[in-house]
Amino acid sequence: MMFTGTSAGAEGLYPNADRIAKMLPKSNMRVLIDSGWFLDYEPFVPVPCKTLGSCTEQGGLIRGVPKWVPRVDDDCAKAKTNDTLWECLLGYHAYPYLSTPAFIFQYNFDLAQMRHDGMKMPTTPQELAYARESIYNLTSTFRQTHATGVFSASCYHHGVLGVQRWSELKINNKNLGQVFEEWRKNPSVAHIYQDSCNTPDCNPSCVVLQ
Repeated sequence: MMFTGTSAGAEGLYPNADRIAKMLPKSNMRVLIDSGWFLDYEPFVPVPCKTLGSCTEQGGLIRGVPKWVPRVDDDCAKAKTNDTLWECLLGYHAYPYLSTPAFIFQYNFDLAQMRHDGMKMPTTPQELAYARESIYNLTSTFRQTHATGVFSASCYHHGVLGVQRWSELKINNKNLGQVFEEWRKNPSVAHIYQDSCNTPDCNPSCVVLQ
């Protein structure tokens, strides 16, 4: 069984995946996090967090969690304070508390992450420098959390599961389905597929996302 979500739906996996897995003990459940691995580093252009479109991801969660009062993972909640409980919904902060094996799909140039950080597709030298630093930070969080399943293409896009030609997006001649299936059978072994090119849409197969 695969339990998945995209973007905000992927953030909803962190507090709910283990709960669902316990309800279905014979399912051998695996989790696919689609474009929900947001970072909380300093944005390229800091802006006041007054509307959803003007907030960083962490800014929205910091404002939202006290009002939503979400049911987050118990162990994560115990490790956080009231001021940091929002981290239980954010990618690399929440992932270590997951017991259910989880696979991460995240673009190196995630469109939503870029917009949260105050830019569109990076084109200027300053924007590209910031975006490349973000890729470095993204890769660091994969290592920091000991993620074993990763598919991270250098595309400027957000979300893959709703893309009609998703199976044509490839890294090292393998698509997400092939890499996920290899990982699903043995999630304790690393299956890390991440583009090494560092400009938006430098992977030729990114064209299928348009």
